[in-house]
Amino acid sequence: MTPRLDSLPAELADQIMSYLDLGDVSSVRLASRVLQLSCAERRFRDFFASRRVSLSEESLQTLVELTAHRVLGPAVRKLSIIATVHDTTKIERQVTTRTTSSTTHTGVFFGTTTQDCTEEEMAQARLVLRLMTERKEEQARMGVTGLDVRLLTMAFRNLGRLAALSLSAEVYQDLTHRALPERGGAWRPIWERASATYRVVLTALAQSHLAVERLGIFDDVRRCSVPVDEIHETMSHAELDGLRHVLAHVRVLSLSFSSRLDLEGEREVEAEGEEDNEEVSKAPAQLLGLASELEELDLHVLQPVKGKAMRDLMCHHILTSVPLPKLCACRLRGVHATEDSLKEFLHNCPGLDRLELRDFCLDKGTWTSVFQQLAGETCGVSSLTFSFLYERTIIEFDKSLAHLSERQYSSARLNQRSLKVNREQLQHGIRYAPSRARLKASAETYRMYQQRQLEYGSR
Repeated sequence: MTPRLDSLPAELADQIMSYLDLGDVSSVRLASRVLQLSCAERRFRDFFASRRVSLSEESLQTLVELTAHRVLGPAVRKLSIIATVHDTTKIERQVTTRTTSSTTHTGVFFGTTTQDCTEEEMAQARLVLRLMTERKEEQARMGVTGLDVRLLTMAFRNLGRLAALSLSAEVYQDLTHRALPERGGAWRPIWERASATYRVVLTALAQSHLAVERLGIFDDVRRCSVPVDEIHETMSHAELDGLRHVLAHVRVLSLSFSSRLDLEGEREVEAEGEEDNEEVSKAPAQLLGLASELEELDLHVLQPVKGKAMRDLMCHHILTSVPLPKLCACRLRGVHATEDSLKEFLHNCPGLDRLELRDFCLDKGTWTSVFQQLAGETCGVSSLTFSFLYERTIIEFDKSLAHLSERQYSSARLNQRSLKVNREQLQHGIRYAPSRARLKASAETYRMYQQRQLEYGSR
């Protein structure tokens, strides 16, 4: 006699349930009360543990209804809010010129082919343009009326607590095909939508007092970041007590931010006066200052256009004015600083155990003094990882200078001067020399510089 599914051991039934989709699990729940109580209910709730939503009215209304459900609402543990960019540049060009173009890549070379559109293709293009324009208008309307903030605040209040909240971005250049910002056309609409999404989410957080353990703000999205003036503007208008309450619960924070930008002219701008410039540059440090219980921090600085004044001020304030006594792991990417400001940051984080520095430039001072402080008795760093360190020029390490094992040395050369050392090696002394070698011109080198430009922008 074939055994019934509900007569199997719970562990085996659990394993079977893990292969079922949401529809099948729903059917099992209806077919067997025994399985519903033992494992189907748990598997059913797992489908709702992680949710992705955009700031469209339909998506937010669905989220409000889900979080209000007495069973499914508490099942939501992770939430990803997508900054949806409807970039109509390409389709507008097609409608205007009545042509389509395609680009092919062969190594570092690329070619573009243009061909005329048929009447059927033109009709389809006009339809797509109309629908995408309607979606952009809906985004604008919700921003003006504040409906996006109200709906998101309702959902946050229903939730009460989240294990993780993240902000990401996607670009649509037609109705169906989505792409990451690094492959998604003009950067200006990406920055505009990222700014609007950040403003809506932070305002809703401040109003709802949602407790979040892990907060990620465009940290893993290339070619997308929050301009510092948007951080300053949001800090000025949000309920500060509510924001302080939210950030006091955050244990892990990841943030990607960029210089002050003129989104209309697509260039970096300086503030009207030095006092205003100084005040705006303090915003990222003020935001971090509210997260007094941080245990892990990942900061990424993106420089989308040339110019460094605001970037240097932002980095200086973060490193010198934010005490983080409970911080045990930190990653700093794309930061420009002085020797003194970095040493002050290390002093302000007495519990720091793991430190990672990527594309970190010392504009003044030397790494020798920094390495000495890291190896000293007052610093407890047990693991240091770094790559692309600069001291006026990029520096590199060799086996004899850095006391590396054969395996570490090979890894460092392979990963373009990337290196990981433990505390014992730190105490032996990490010595370095300015790089005298130039990377050979090749397709691999070209791709490497392209990827680094996508991640860090203009250096």
